[in-house]
Amino acid sequence: MIISSESKITKKKLLEQIAFNTSVSTPIDSDVTSDIHGNRIEKRTVFVYDDVYEMTAWPGVRSVIVVHREIRIKGTNKCSTEKAYFISSLHKDASFFQRAIRGHWAIENSLHYVKDVTFGEDNSTIRTKNAPVNFSIVRTIAMTLFRRNGYSNIKQAIRSVAFDVKKLYGMLA
Repeated sequence: MIISSESKITKKKLLEQIAFNTSVSTPIDSDVTSDIHGNRIEKRTVFVYDDVYEMTAWPGVRSVIVVHREIRIKGTNKCSTEKAYFISSLHKDASFFQRAIRGHWAIENSLHYVKDVTFGEDNSTIRTKNAPVNFSIVRTIAMTLFRRNGYSNIKQAIRSVAFDVKKLYGMLA
């Protein structure tokens, strides 16, 4: 996506307006979830605000969502926090937005991360004409074939079929 300098200014103003609105108003709903991933404990608190005052540059906005993430590392004093802002044209409760945001990251982790890290798409030197898009499609097809054949770990799947042409051909049938 190409972002013009004008839209950058608009986004900066939007962020400033969201930060101001959420600092002076009370959330209409909140939801807290916690997950443990190995030695990481992640706590997410979602707040939903319906104060969309002065957000005229973004017509249709009905909700402002603020996500506070706190990540602690077990056995250490290490803790990090971050805050993320979202806007939505929907008027829903905090648990709805919690699930939607987590669902987005599930897609990010299962598709884009695999393409970037496992297939090295970001480091690819394929850059001319339609080749980058075509290779991206081929990578997506490969991921789909691996997953349809029971592989949840794409890196393992690649190793499994790397020297077994019959096995690879069998996946296509």
